[in-house]
This record gives sequence, structure tokens and C-alpha cells, in this order.
Amino acid sequence: IIPSLLSEDNTGAIFLSKNPQVGSRTKHIDVLYHYVIREKVKAGAIKVSYVNTLKNPADLLSKNLTQKVHDAHAFQIMNGFMDCWDRDQGG
Repeated sequence: IIPSLLSEDNTGAIFLSKNPQVGSRTKHIDVLYHYVIREKVKAGAIKVSYVNTLKNPADLLSKNLTQKVHDAHAFQIMNGFMDCWDRDQGG
């Protein structure tokens, strides 16, 4: 199986995808989602990895960025470059 790559900038979400803990702050998330993601990660169908804001073009649409980072991400998106995937990890 070649895993689907899921790049995430939220370390808490990465932790939850790999660990079966459900606490008071995560009880609002449907148990089905916890189960499905964890099972897919465990089976190797999904690989979750951390991506920093400086390498995550999607942050252009979801975060306040400096002009320099904004321009870099806009350039990447306009030209089809998605450097958020680490090529050493199969991306």
C-alpha cells in the first residue's frame, strides 16, 4: 500500500491520529472519526506528518501571514508547486 499523505500543522491533531486517548477536550469529536483515522494510520493507508507554516501553502487561505510568507505561498499555488510534502517520506 502506498499511503496517502496528510500534512498537518496541528501537533495535537497529529497526536490524536496516532494515540487512542480521548480526553475532556476531545470528547466532542465523533468517536467514528477517531476510529477511522487511527485505523487508517495504523494500517499504513494514511501517513500523517507535521508541516511548518513556512512550507504549507494552504495557510495562505487560513492564517494571517507576513507579506513575505504570503507572497511565497501565492507563488507556489499559482505555479503548482506544493512543497509541503517531504519527498524523503514518500511524497
